[in-house]
Amino acid sequence: MENYHFREFSPMSKSEWLDLATQADRGKDPHYANSLELASYFSLPSYYDQADVSARSLAAELEMNSDWQWFERWDQGELKSLEELRKLGVQGLIVDDENEPSLPVVGNDPSVSICYRGSNISAAKRLLVSANSNKAYYIGSNDKIKLADFSNVYSMAIDISGLSHYKDVVYEVVLALLHFDQITDRYKGQDLSKLWSKIFIVTDVSTRYFQEILKLRTLNQLLVSMIHKLGLEIDKLLPLNIYARLGSGMESMRVDQQLLRLPVAMLAAINGGSKAIEVDLKSNNKSKIHYRNISNILREEVHAGYVAGALNGSYFLESAVEDLSAEVWRHFQSVLNRGGLDWLQGDYKKYLKLIAV
Repeated sequence: MENYHFREFSPMSKSEWLDLATQADRGKDPHYANSLELASYFSLPSYYDQADVSARSLAAELEMNSDWQWFERWDQGELKSLEELRKLGVQGLIVDDENEPSLPVVGNDPSVSICYRGSNISAAKRLLVSANSNKAYYIGSNDKIKLADFSNVYSMAIDISGLSHYKDVVYEVVLALLHFDQITDRYKGQDLSKLWSKIFIVTDVSTRYFQEILKLRTLNQLLVSMIHKLGLEIDKLLPLNIYARLGSGMESMRVDQQLLRLPVAMLAAINGGSKAIEVDLKSNNKSKIHYRNISNILREEVHAGYVAGALNGSYFLESAVEDLSAEVWRHFQSVLNRGGLDWLQGDYKKYLKLIAV
């Protein structure tokens, strides 16, 4: 058998392959059977040949993130210091209104970050400033906290978590763009130069590996494009800060099922460019140990954090991001013309009716 180099294509043309695939599948359309479904109304073909590659000039890839921070919830009885967390392989502490009163000032370790979820501005200031972490996140609705000038805090969350049950990557990205448009409209007339350094995306990441990578990369590409349209100069195509959430549903599975699914979801988040990954579990849930151990293995043994943009150069992924971006932008403009986020109100059925027109 003749050996082919990785860069070489089969001598079979696409039309020949499609004919054979149609015959093998008894007349069914092979595009349907061999497509990557990103929404009930949008799929991408997974087969391509040299002619496709030659015919398409792809945009420059973003500089994808190569490492991530692992976040967990901890109670006072478990936690002694940030240094203790770091030694376990945890780089982030999640604090909310429920467990904040029981947490002492946990010390200064610049390698551990804080994520505060809540509405108590005094608690947020105490944790985000006195902890002196190298990076901090605020997820909440208190504008006083958002407008506070914390130099190390990502304070403008675009939260699109809780939407993965729709299995509609297009809708998730459209909603993120609508939220971003609303933020820029709210701060119109003000200095937007620091906007990019304050914004981060909060999103669920499932085991749908390619779909999740495409979602995260498309978010990056389109939001960078919108930043440029606002006239804000970014020296390089810096990646957006993405805060990925794992755990919903998986914690109730058997350990062996978790160990199969978790690496897939985590690698999707990592290869999609997530800078922070959260285990979405209560502090007393023993499953978080399995989640943490997989993060440690991917970092310390697989060395997944040592390679930046490991999937850059993949024709399939790059072309899929380009096609998905075009689809998202079209639907985003449709919703925007109707009144944007205020008109949509998170109504998925209304969204489907609009794009069906």
